Amino acid sequence: MHTPLATARKLVFASIGPTSAGPQAAWAVARALAAVQPRRVLLESRPAGAEWLASFAPPGRGQLPRLPDEVRSALRALPGGVWGTAAAVDHRHFDVVCIDHGHAASPDAALAAAARGHALCLVASAAREVADPAIALAEGISAHPSGVPTVVALCEPPASRAGWAGLIAERAPVPVVRLPLVTGSRPRARSCGRGPAEAELAARLLASAAERKGPRP
Repeated sequence: MHTPLATARKLVFASIGPTSAGPQAAWAVARALAAVQPRRVLLESRPAGAEWLASFAPPGRGQLPRLPDEVRSALRALPGGVWGTAAAVDHRHFDVVCIDHGHAASPDAALAAAARGHALCLVASAAREVADPAIALAEGISAHPSGVPTVVALCEPPASRAGWAGLIAERAPVPVVRLPLVTGSRPRARSCGRGPAEAELAARLLASAAERKGPRP
């Protein structure tokens, strides 16, 4: 999580299969990365996140004084030192941008999501019939000429002790992190802490993004 960054890095989160935990994963990683001060982290969730983000306050007086007014007006102050937006803002004002892409319904859609960032996180259920294809897709995107380094987050109940998920996480050809999340449609501030799994996912994604060469849109 302390990887030095010369330019803004974009981490894209896409849900695949029967899960909607992508927003929660993006929110958890953003909070973990924002704990490294003075790093400026943005959580971009548009357009589906507009209603959720509207419940938070805009930047207070004296916060982010060097940002243009049009950028400041689009931001919301989230818990944990994260900035949030449901609008298109200039990413160059931030160190890390966590992009909640939403659901990717096909491999082509997942590859299109990857094109938005420097690293991709495929968020999937830990059920074997879902996780196996997710890992294969991540391997394909990582090797694709238009792809980016891809990490898989397998979401499972916090109390789960599924042996298969742990076994595949150790042997998969791409990084796999078991993420104890209760799946839901929107992130919840109290349910996304900075535990070991969130820190591991954040570290793997940021290291992958920092290694990738070339500009991103």
